[in-house]
Amino acid sequence: MPAWPNNPNDQLYHPIADKRGHVYVGSNDGLYRWDKDSLFPFGSIQNTFNYRVNALACSHDNIVWVGLGSDPLLALKNDKPIASFPLGGTIPGNICKSLFCNKAGESWLGTNKGLNRIHYTYSADNLSFTNTYFGTTDGLIGEQVNDITINNDTVYVATNGGISYLPVNLLLPVADIATFISRISINNKEVALQDSYTLPPYKNDTTIEFSGVDLTGFIPLFEYSDDNNTWQRTEKIELKRDSGNTPRPDMNPDAYAFI
Repeated sequence: MPAWPNNPNDQLYHPIADKRGHVYVGSNDGLYRWDKDSLFPFGSIQNTFNYRVNALACSHDNIVWVGLGSDPLLALKNDKPIASFPLGGTIPGNICKSLFCNKAGESWLGTNKGLNRIHYTYSADNLSFTNTYFGTTDGLIGEQVNDITINNDTVYVATNGGISYLPVNLLLPVADIATFISRISINNKEVALQDSYTLPPYKNDTTIEFSGVDLTGFIPLFEYSDDNNTWQRTEKIELKRDSGNTPRPDMNPDAYAFI
């Protein structure tokens, strides 16, 4: 094996090979490709790859998944970064602990906060995904998932509380959470709740606060749409447009219905 480029005491993590036979190794100081007599550091391409690698996996469509010791989850295709998925929102947790891939279009990720079944599509250099999260309220015996494997139609996970297993295709019930608008502010001034508002262009800073109660342990994802077609993520229970005297290009004068 080639000489280690930095600290010779660095540990190697989860060496894997992709479908082309390229070998990848993780270490305390990032991701490397083993090129027979040398090591290529992916940190030279993107600084994020300089961070500690906790887990590696290659899916059947030859996407290399890289789980870092801290946010985020990264994906490579033909040695080029194609996606970076932040943790803490759609994917609960802030530390990648384990990865497992058993078919194209699906990747399993264990974090310090649970198990995630990631369904993804990759087309025209764009990778999009949806996530199904499993936590202790869904049957895991421990919160942190340190290892994952699949045998036939069952996924087994090693958690900090012991070994748990569940069906690979398990579908969780989705709660119909009643949601209520609790407050609306326009240009930082609270207004009375109405079914609709007609606003001049300079009143383009709108905050809509809403609330709902769910006791199942479900981690909500908040999205909104202003055209009944495209849904956009909002990180907080708040929808806010930039203030100013000039309307934003995506908010030209028109009738909008937010749902």
